[in-house]
Amino acid sequence: MKKALSVILALVMVLGIFSAPLNHSYASTTTLQVTTSNLNVRDSIWGSRIGSVYKDEKHTSLESKKDSSGDTWYAISYQGKKGWVHGDFVKVSSTSSTTSNSLGKLTVTTSVLNVRDKVWGSVVAQVKQSEVFTYSETVKDSKGDNWYKIEKGWVHGDFVKAEPTATEKPPATTPPVLGKLTINADALRVRTSAWGSYLTTVYKGSVYDYYSSQKAGDGTMWFQIEVDGQKGFVHGGYVLFAKAPSNPTPPATPTPPKETVAGRVKVTTSALNIRNNIWGTWIKTAYEGEVYDYLSTAKDSSGKTWYKIKVGSSSGWVHGDFVKVESTSPAPPAGSSDKTVIGSLNVTTSVLNVRDDLWGKWIGQTYNSTQHHYYSTKKDSSGNTWYEIGFAGGSGWIHGDFVSLSGSNPIHSGNVVAKSSGVSDVYALEEFSLEVTLKDSAGKALTGRASRLGATVSGAERPSLITVGAFKEVSAGVYRASARINDSHQRVTFTFTLDGQSLKESATVNSTASEFQERWLDQNVGTYMNLDGIYGYQCKDVLDYYSNDMYGNYRTIVGRGDAKDLFYGPSDQYFIKIRREATGVNSIPKMGDVIIYGGGSRNPAGHLSIVISATATSIRVLEQNANGAGSSPAMYATRPYSGGSSGEVIGWLRPRVHKINNTN
Repeated sequence: MKKALSVILALVMVLGIFSAPLNHSYASTTTLQVTTSNLNVRDSIWGSRIGSVYKDEKHTSLESKKDSSGDTWYAISYQGKKGWVHGDFVKVSSTSSTTSNSLGKLTVTTSVLNVRDKVWGSVVAQVKQSEVFTYSETVKDSKGDNWYKIEKGWVHGDFVKAEPTATEKPPATTPPVLGKLTINADALRVRTSAWGSYLTTVYKGSVYDYYSSQKAGDGTMWFQIEVDGQKGFVHGGYVLFAKAPSNPTPPATPTPPKETVAGRVKVTTSALNIRNNIWGTWIKTAYEGEVYDYLSTAKDSSGKTWYKIKVGSSSGWVHGDFVKVESTSPAPPAGSSDKTVIGSLNVTTSVLNVRDDLWGKWIGQTYNSTQHHYYSTKKDSSGNTWYEIGFAGGSGWIHGDFVSLSGSNPIHSGNVVAKSSGVSDVYALEEFSLEVTLKDSAGKALTGRASRLGATVSGAERPSLITVGAFKEVSAGVYRASARINDSHQRVTFTFTLDGQSLKESATVNSTASEFQERWLDQNVGTYMNLDGIYGYQCKDVLDYYSNDMYGNYRTIVGRGDAKDLFYGPSDQYFIKIRREATGVNSIPKMGDVIIYGGGSRNPAGHLSIVISATATSIRVLEQNANGAGSSPAMYATRPYSGGSSGEVIGWLRPRVHKINNTN
């Protein structure tokens, strides 16, 4: 668990880390900055998705084109290929010709600082206190923290002292400040003018100076603020004034509109934290099966949906991965109840936008495997079919390329008696069978229904990793489908459907670690692990062996560092990083997790081991070098969560089992 200081210093000298970075010339370019949390990259305009780029990332535009609707698309270089992104979700700027891309110099102010491949990305290098680098770019993350791009990658601004170059132009003179305002909505769009084009998003509690106001055609007041160097307008209905405007005819202080109930959600996990804000402070716990009214939705910096629910006389936020949206709304708008249902459909993509008309205003989202009734269909100018569905107590329109029809006038499930028979616990990656029996109300077996049967999935953290095959009739009225959960530690509910309608019968399946992981923990007791050949048999060597045996590699997946550093370092493609919480689903690790201690006074480097089982007070593990001598093989042990020489558990790495390529 020592740090390989001599090796690192040798590499530093060989690679010239202490040499002055070079400045590079570049010509005039068009730069795109991503303004949404997750933006699809496609192989052509409206083509197949080949990947994603993320908020605040900057890319050079290779060319631009317009689609049939007049929307602009930009070509960028993505993983060595040409890809296309939609222009509505990027900010375009032109970089003038210059002789240097250096904005200034920075000095490292902490002992060791991680360098990442992007903001909060994977660790690619480390720099040390007092080292000086030039920086060529600076951005803010979702929390408003500054990051600087040096020749090795990105570093966090809290741990450097930055000095802009003397030639850098001073900021442009700003108009006089009229007052201050506070954002009073969970997420509020900033626009170029009243109801103008989208620029960026600001969040609740943020305070800004404002410089002017506009009155829109609908009578609403808008106020100009500055965000990250660009000015835009925010809706006055969602701000509070820190002090009254100083102009002679100030508008009245706006009152935020009263929130109305948008729908209902049902908790699908055993215990779910309710927070005072998105990723905010815990205020209460909700439990499986409980149903709550929700008032609004918002997305976090990772693109995950959260729901603001009513909790008694107050409200709180819950993560959308652990709730299911109920199909009915307590207060449907007038006019929706007289629509005639002509069929039902299922959503076939992970997230699908719901709009107020064909290519109209965004009003919400629906998700993979969600079933909806539809009232009517239309075709857009390109010949694509759209469906009007029941949504949030009213109706909305979704694109037909991302749904599968269940047929018109489906058989009502009340005419069918269904009984499920399924497994309760499986290994991740193990194939198992789901079984359902169909009878009519008189008890007669219903045959020939295989093609009309299906199963919807709920409760999974990552539904895309759940597969269900087609149903086959194995005997009169008895149907089976093969399924697999390509993820560990999931509690998945499969609800059976006939013609897209729920049969009110379900099978709940729990997935544990993969069979390969369990075998690995059994077979490697007494193994001397030292793949890197440095410092004997260290605790990190166990993670190296574990990664190498699962994924066929460890150097690029695990990386370097002390045990405590490895909560942050390993590749996100292969490990899910879970920070320990005091209560709830993230308070106890599971079999196969890599538990990491943050270091103590006697062992500041920390410690790591592989979990066999755990309770609220102790953890059974496979570990190496528990005594610090580096001379003993991997052995079983029982550890506390805190109080030992290695400090306190900060969290654990959960392997992405669907990436395992070794089944021996």
